[in-house]
Amino acid sequence: MASLSTTICALVLVSAVLVSVSAISLQEICTQTRTPRFCYALLNGHALDNLRQLDEAVIVATADSASKTSAKIQFLLSQTADPNLKVVYSLCSNYYSAALAALSAAKEKIRSGDFGSVRSAADTAANDGAACRIAFSMAPTSPIAILGENDEFMNYCSVFVVLSQKL
Repeated sequence: MASLSTTICALVLVSAVLVSVSAISLQEICTQTRTPRFCYALLNGHALDNLRQLDEAVIVATADSASKTSAKIQFLLSQTADPNLKVVYSLCSNYYSAALAALSAAKEKIRSGDFGSVRSAADTAANDGAACRIAFSMAPTSPIAILGENDEFMNYCSVFVVLSQKL
């Protein structure tokens, strides 16, 4: 009976330590991102004890965001008559294609343990999103229909960059 009590106490203690470490890790990750609230919402509910799996999940979410934004850019590019917007959407289309290629490579590189390439892919995707945002200035008087999507993609990239640095 005493050994059962000892085992239960040990399990409770280990659980408390793991919960404490996870909470600190989530705070450590999210406070380094551009939008901590977004990060907390994205990572809440994920196990934080395996950064590799967590990073894989974030890569998939980031790629999904990039894919949806890219599809919207293609649609807008085919619909707009504004020459300035055509330039913006063309540039952003190229940036998002590069980001998607980097994210695809990241999925493979994380599985093989090439974390340097994963970090490089994270930086590339974030830089491509930022470059698209800069391109918006080429159409200063036109409403940019992907502003929100680009900001969301940048939020995903921010979490991806921070996590990739912890691998």
